[in-house]
Amino acid sequence: MHALLLLSLFSCGPKTADVPPPAGLPTPDAEGSVPDLRIHMTEHFAHLDAARWGFVMGDQAMAARELDWIFSHNNAEDLPEGWHERVADMRRAASAARDAEDLQGTAAGIAALGASCGSCHAWAGAEVVLPEGPPPPWGEPGLQGHMARHRWAVDRLWQGLLGPSDDAWAAGLVGLQEMPLGTSDLAGDAEELAHESQALADRVHELSEAGGQAADLDARAKVYGELLEVCADCHKQVRGL
Repeated sequence: MHALLLLSLFSCGPKTADVPPPAGLPTPDAEGSVPDLRIHMTEHFAHLDAARWGFVMGDQAMAARELDWIFSHNNAEDLPEGWHERVADMRRAASAARDAEDLQGTAAGIAALGASCGSCHAWAGAEVVLPEGPPPPWGEPGLQGHMARHRWAVDRLWQGLLGPSDDAWAAGLVGLQEMPLGTSDLAGDAEELAHESQALADRVHELSEAGGQAADLDARAKVYGELLEVCADCHKQVRGL
């Protein structure tokens, strides 16, 4: 029962169709090259977000495919002058995440790729604003409500990396700092699963505290990568019921 509830929360996958183009990009030239750049960046976000949620939900093949698209889709010759080094950084991060040999390496690589996007946006004077729904109701008991709030918080942290946005990062941390999931919320599940899930929930809250001390994108990427690894590990355990 709890496995179905947990999986249903994430089955919709990443929401990428309505992602607006980044603000703050250079103005178009007479031939309209910058609008093409906006399309290019929106496509990259869609593939990056699909890699992120494929990884979290245990579909490592999907994550690898999406990361390979980012690495292989090299149109640096079409970019404005000065962007080539940024694209090279992004492709290196995508390659490292794709070729990682374990969950820890893939999670760290996806987070580093998100941070490289945020660094490029900051360099270009842009901020990507992702679609944001209202936070789920606070205080609703049970696994389903708890996990819905965690997903909202994890998405806000992602906005904080990619934007980059200090406000979104702070909002995501607040979303993770509610009371840890108690074993009573896992009533009916195996005792071992309840114990392991409690340990993972406690780790999430430790990471939320570490995130409050992370002042730059590299430090935040480290925290976010560890968080993605915890999420993927927890979902793997629940699916094993």
